[in-house]
Amino acid sequence: MGVALYEASAAVVTVDEFGNGNIDGSPLLWSIAVGPGGLTLAYTLPFPVAEGEGVLWEPPTPGSVSDVIQFAGNTLFFYSDNSDGVDSPADISGLPLSPFPPTLASWEQTTPAGNGFWGYTPSSGQPGYYAGDTVTYNVISDYAVPEPSTWLAGLSALGMLASLGRRSRKA
Repeated sequence: MGVALYEASAAVVTVDEFGNGNIDGSPLLWSIAVGPGGLTLAYTLPFPVAEGEGVLWEPPTPGSVSDVIQFAGNTLFFYSDNSDGVDSPADISGLPLSPFPPTLASWEQTTPAGNGFWGYTPSSGQPGYYAGDTVTYNVISDYAVPEPSTWLAGLSALGMLASLGRRSRKA
């Protein structure tokens, strides 16, 4: 069975550190997986991409790394620092220390809501490049104002379902 490749004239991939990801408005699957930099949030892309990483600096401090985005195979790995607490599946203790070449470094921009934002369209040979399409990545981080966490709401719902299941077995 072959892997279906994504076919479009231009694709927009939008991801955040809470597992809210989509490609052209269609949801992306995510999981917690081991990437080149360790265990973190992983989005499954519908196409293979060039390997490498983007290191995102948090304004206003030069070199203050807040997020690392790694591309490997057909996966986008999202690592976020947990200096403001652990509130998302991407928050880890200690960002990847060794570069996963090639590496790009860039400032995060700030959205009107105060969140970090990195917009990126790779060229041939750059991390995340897909030879069959022009892909733009929109990466959203919560360094200033935490976003609502659908991830935490989902965990609460699973806990409620588990509790209901235990009650029905006892009855």
